[in-house]
Parts: sequence; C-alpha cells; structure tokens
Amino acid sequence: MSDTNLTTGDLEAFASKVGQHRAQRLFAILGKSRQFINALSTPLGQELMNDALDRCQILLDKIITEEATPQEKADYRAYRAIMENWAKRVTVYLEHIKKIKG
Repeated sequence: MSDTNLTTGDLEAFASKVGQHRAQRLFAILGKSRQFINALSTPLGQELMNDALDRCQILLDKIITEEATPQEKADYRAYRAIMENWAKRVTVYLEHIKKIKG
C-alpha cells in the first residue's frame, strides 16, 4: 500500500482549501476506514487476504472445469463479494488520502 501517513500540515492545508465542514466529513470517513486498513496491513490481515484469494482461485478453477458443486459455487460468490468489498474499501480510502495530500 502506498504512503497513507498524513501529517498535521496535510490535514490543515486540506481543511483550509476545502473548508472545515467538508474536511471534517472526509476525516470522519477516513477514521472509520483506518481500523480496517490497519488490520489488512498486519501479518494476520495479509494472511487472511491471501487465504481468501487462494480459496477463490481454487473454487474458480473447479467452476471453470465444471467440477464445482452448487455449494462450492455459492462459496465462490461469497468469497468474491468479500474480496470486492475489501478492494473497494481500500480504493476509496486511498483516493481520500490522495485528495488530502493534493
């Protein structure tokens, strides 16, 4: 993950540029997402993500070769939805960081 550290200067500059109210809303969104981002950045979070990716790949291979059971197809859809949600959360978080850093 790219540099996600913000300085007080970054926050103050952004707030003066966009206004205090808008900045506070964006800071609140970042605060809610930060715990999730931190969790994914830990060794355990990385291991969980890799396990989910590996499981997705195994299930997808079974689906492609038409060996998957209905339960495995459902599991794949669930894993894929989780991974898409995680990716979206990280992308939105990084986009907000980029806005603040200018």
